[in-house]
Amino acid sequence: MQRKWIKRILKGLGIVFLLFVAWILFLTFRPVRLQQLMLTTLTGESVALDSLLSGRYTILNFWATWCKPCIEEMPMLDSVYQALDKDKWQLFLISDEPLEKINAFKTKVPYTMPFVKLDASNSDIGISALPKTLVIDENLKVLYSKTGGLTMGAGEFLVMVEGYE
Repeated sequence: MQRKWIKRILKGLGIVFLLFVAWILFLTFRPVRLQQLMLTTLTGESVALDSLLSGRYTILNFWATWCKPCIEEMPMLDSVYQALDKDKWQLFLISDEPLEKINAFKTKVPYTMPFVKLDASNSDIGISALPKTLVIDENLKVLYSKTGGLTMGAGEFLVMVEGYE
């Protein structure tokens, strides 16, 4: 009798574990909703993401000041930004943190990339983990998506993204 209960308990725990894994996978791989996405520049100007595209490919990097992998990949992303053909490409660092916090961070770092604030929360648009890097075309089609820190070098990343042209 006791063995039956143990088997039932273990079976129940197995089902709970599988549901948990399925939920984590759903959160990790669900699509990011970029349509009608509103951003705020560091000067406080509100802009729609689609108005910034203007026929160019765009790299979007979602980050936070508290996210160590986000901070670690910034030097590589800044090198990529400096090397991009600005007629064809642009790059934005996007955080959902308060504008004051983003501005304070920006004043402490030497990066030239544009920092913007997301006017929603990351979870509202489908981002459940940081950093999250997307490469999109002028129609908001996601060409590349990576959750977690970018481990490739700037040169390798440039070769990859320029392959989407």
